Amino acid sequence: MRYLTKEWYHTMTDGSLGIQLRADDRAAVFSEEFFRCLWEKECGDMLAMREDICYEYDMPWDEEDERRYFEENYRREEENFRTRTPAQILAKVADIRVLALGLCTEEVYRDFEQYRAQCKTQTEETMKKAWDLQRAQGLDKVWTGGYSLHDSLVQSVKREGEDLVIEFNRENVLKLHEELGEEEFLFPEIRAIRFRDAEILKQVEPLENAWWLYDEIWKSERGYEIHALLWQENDVFELTIECREPELIWTMPPAEQ
Repeated sequence: MRYLTKEWYHTMTDGSLGIQLRADDRAAVFSEEFFRCLWEKECGDMLAMREDICYEYDMPWDEEDERRYFEENYRREEENFRTRTPAQILAKVADIRVLALGLCTEEVYRDFEQYRAQCKTQTEETMKKAWDLQRAQGLDKVWTGGYSLHDSLVQSVKREGEDLVIEFNRENVLKLHEELGEEEFLFPEIRAIRFRDAEILKQVEPLENAWWLYDEIWKSERGYEIHALLWQENDVFELTIECREPELIWTMPPAEQ
């Protein structure tokens, strides 16, 4: 990747870090009793909400499973705050367990607001720079013609002679647009890409069953260099392919094709 790197992606996701936090003076000091009371309250609120949903939609209810679900989410939140929070903010947190349950001091709340704003600005500036440089090479239409591959599931990867063919499953994307009433996004759909005379320059994880997130394309001596970010096993990884030409394969081609 040149601009939309793994590091860029993490900066982008940090733009929502702590967005659900609430300011509470009780988070200013470490207190085992406060943590336990907060745990019981948050868990109880979640159980009540989930039970209501199960009742409304006639779904099975298992309190032990729901408690495990709550704890798993909590553990993920705690780890996320522990690994992604800037050290200068984390140093002001009296109890990271309370932070993971959604409470912090007013000062920490403001620090997170400022950090998210910085991440958003940095993310947008980097993306704009990448798009502007690609358009300067005349590459704004050669790749997807404005049709995004975001959240496409890689269904298969195969070699056909010197070509590399990546096929996508877009059912989840279509379902989401249908639920939102956005029928204009349903077609045309890219079902595969054929990379002619392709060579994989960088691949650190298997592509099958990975989610395609973002991509960028650059001219090269061989033709084109395509960089993509994919999601697999709770993290992103980078893919770089050099080819003579990328050919889009459609379920229904756009009108201008």
